[in-house]
Amino acid sequence: MYVFPFPVPDELTAEALQALSADEFATLDTNIRAHATELYARLEREYPDAHCELDYETPLQLLVATILSAQCTDKRVNMVTPALFAKYPTA
Repeated sequence: MYVFPFPVPDELTAEALQALSADEFATLDTNIRAHATELYARLEREYPDAHCELDYETPLQLLVATILSAQCTDKRVNMVTPALFAKYPTA
């Protein structure tokens, strides 16, 4: 389990988030955004030439290709997604 370097509810459920006061939620939101920004910067420094091997044109296509890539290779996904996206261009 991932441990955040700042206080968060034991479980990040919708109910736990709704139970927070507006100030607590704003603080949590700010902390999460700052933490995500720091993680992104670290990854960018560690892997400056990283790029996605999946072929896509829209966020939806990237989502679908990512899900498919969990089941087979990126190369195979890139072979089948052009026809899939042509047949089903929207969600």
